[in-house]
Amino acid sequence: MFRILDRYVIREIALPFVLGLLVLTFVLQIATALQQAEQLIARGVEWSIIARLLITLLPASLLRSDGVAGANVVAAAITASTSPTMLLCVLALQGAQGRSALATGALFAPFNVAVIGGSFLGPRVVRGVGTRATMSAGLGGIAAGVLWLLASGGTGAAPSALLPAFLVMGVSLGCASVASTTAGTAAAGRARDGVASALLTTAAQLGAALGVALLLSVAAAAGSPAALGGAIAVALAGAAVALRAPQLSS
Repeated sequence: MFRILDRYVIREIALPFVLGLLVLTFVLQIATALQQAEQLIARGVEWSIIARLLITLLPASLLRSDGVAGANVVAAAITASTSPTMLLCVLALQGAQGRSALATGALFAPFNVAVIGGSFLGPRVVRGVGTRATMSAGLGGIAAGVLWLLASGGTGAAPSALLPAFLVMGVSLGCASVASTTAGTAAAGRARDGVASALLTTAAQLGAALGVALLLSVAAAAGSPAALGGAIAVALAGAAVALRAPQLSS
């Protein structure tokens, strides 16, 4: 259970974190928009027309595509379930357990290695079972990892209980991310795979921002177990969406 100080810290950092992430997303996406705007300004097009054109840069058919839409939901669910979970673990390890930043960072190294390993494994899994099964299994693995944390005592569990959960979540995250990218870009086609990739990146960043904002608010109000339960629900909801996505292979 979070202490009063922990809840205060979460309330203080949640909004600046979300706003900062949204600004970062805007900065990463603004280059393409400005390039298009410069070409129109050079031809004397009015600003009101330029604004309307920039809003409609994304093809409507791309947004309506089941494959692209499903992959974006999966990308958002991946980060919305893992980002707040890992942040809650950091707060618990450094706050409730009093571990140093160095010791806490060392505990998260296996998670990062597992993500890399899952990213290398992802293409092979996609070739074997397709994107739909890989996305749903990956999100199911994330839910299983968070459930392991919850059953082991939550975010304040001993490192011996945290590490297996981190490994499961990391491998699952890597596989699911590769599968969602493959599904989204393949559904969009070669002519629009760059736009689809940008959409997937934006969806992942927005998922992280919204997940941290919502689930940390839940943690501050009802404790970290309730927030972990929310992360499990998000991952399982994403898995359900993945099961309805078109089946594609790498």
